[in-house]
Amino acid sequence: MQLGGIFEVFKPAKHSHQKRLLPTEPKEGYIPAITCTTQNNGIACYMPKEGALVLENMISVGANGDAPAFYQPREFTLLQDCYALKFKGKELNRLQYLFLVVCLNKVLAKFNWNNKSGWAKVSQEKILLPFAKNGEIAFEVIEVFIRELQAERLRELQAYLKVTGLEDTMLTPEEKHALNIFTNYFVWKSGGGGGGGEPLTWQEFKIGALFDIKTPKRKFDANKVRFCVGGYPYVARGATNNGIRGNIEADPIFLNNAPSISFGQDTATIFYQDKPYFTGDKIKIFTLKEGRLERHRALFFIASMRKAFSSFSWGSTSFKQSLLENIPFKLPTHKDGTIAYDLMENFIKVLEKQQIERVMALWDQKLNAYDKVLSTPLKPV
Repeated sequence: MQLGGIFEVFKPAKHSHQKRLLPTEPKEGYIPAITCTTQNNGIACYMPKEGALVLENMISVGANGDAPAFYQPREFTLLQDCYALKFKGKELNRLQYLFLVVCLNKVLAKFNWNNKSGWAKVSQEKILLPFAKNGEIAFEVIEVFIRELQAERLRELQAYLKVTGLEDTMLTPEEKHALNIFTNYFVWKSGGGGGGGEPLTWQEFKIGALFDIKTPKRKFDANKVRFCVGGYPYVARGATNNGIRGNIEADPIFLNNAPSISFGQDTATIFYQDKPYFTGDKIKIFTLKEGRLERHRALFFIASMRKAFSSFSWGSTSFKQSLLENIPFKLPTHKDGTIAYDLMENFIKVLEKQQIERVMALWDQKLNAYDKVLSTPLKPV
């Protein structure tokens, strides 16, 4: 079927907002703003809902030829370089739209920066869809097919957790000890009184005292790179997906070492990078001066650093290297004044296990629901 025959198109409305001044995290009274990006379901930032073109339960499409289509289940608006599509004739559910997104992305794969995916051209393209005997699109068949795929993926994820040992969420004695110490500290801090156990103290450390701060070996222009399957991660100043905009291929001599921490100089976006990576403009690389930057340790560092930078505004000139080195952030210490790396790492492990436990419970719920639906005989089409 021709796309223009089955979709109604919505284009960005005029507004007075500047993208660089809009928040990149959810905020009360704001809704996701979609633009032409490959990351975060197309969400670039958040725009005030008042006065915006508010859309919901549609597909967003990048118009520049270098971003895929995404299903948008909740309220959103369009920022720039994109448009939204709504199925004509009936309201579709999430699963039905997800199927159409896959079909649409196959069409969009032929477009690129030099052959942009504007609606005038895309609307003339065709996709294949299953039809029932009555001549209508077989949306019920589509929905069952997507449910089967989702159930299959959930079982694969469960198997992965089992093979990697992540399925075991039982806390070790060391993790219980760390949880007890941090819990007592936070209870005491909130005015609830102490709960006993080893006291937790905090000290300030300057970033430059613990980390070497370096400029990347080469900065790749975000407007000129071409993303691909394979290659190495390309880290920019975005706030999502670990700062990774996609993968690119370039001379490995320009790769930044891992493990390390990437820092966006004018956005204060901080991420742990466990694989060698290329970077865009205004990125600094933090490497630990002593010892290996173990993942759990790095995640604790980053949480504390983000708190230290929370009072800075986007685009601040305070993120020059000379000033970065002197930014203080707090870490827990033992009685002798040494950094409590053991407690930091074990506490992060506790938080991970607690999250996995919640996710596993949700998966079990979903799988049970899928099994009930999939056991129901499908009507002939």
